[in-house]
Amino acid sequence: MRKCKALFASITLIVAILWVWMGEHLPIRPFCVFYKITGIPCPGCGGTRAARLLLSGDFTAAILMNPLSVLICIIIPIMTLLFCYDMIKGTDYLSTILKKKWNKTAFIVVILIIIINWFWTICKEFDISL
Repeated sequence: MRKCKALFASITLIVAILWVWMGEHLPIRPFCVFYKITGIPCPGCGGTRAARLLLSGDFTAAILMNPLSVLICIIIPIMTLLFCYDMIKGTDYLSTILKKKWNKTAFIVVILIIIINWFWTICKEFDISL
């Protein structure tokens, strides 16, 4: 079961990296369904572009594009390294971290970060200066 999870995680990570890296050249370009329907960007809009900017080394432009996506792009490799560590050592360190119960304060902070990021993407889309 552990090998199956490792294989699935590895394939998913490789596909995600290829999608971000080669997205402009793929026949199906990434798009946001929420934006297509409402005309309003979602909290994740610009995330793929931010990841591309991050991969090209333009950290400032990536943060301006979508700050939450940059944070996620930093967290995912850390979690991947922890997952690899668990696979090599036979431990469950990552699962222990992920299974911890969230207290209300942490949950509220995460929701506020998402709302602030959403506000940022809307202001950027409609050229609203803060």
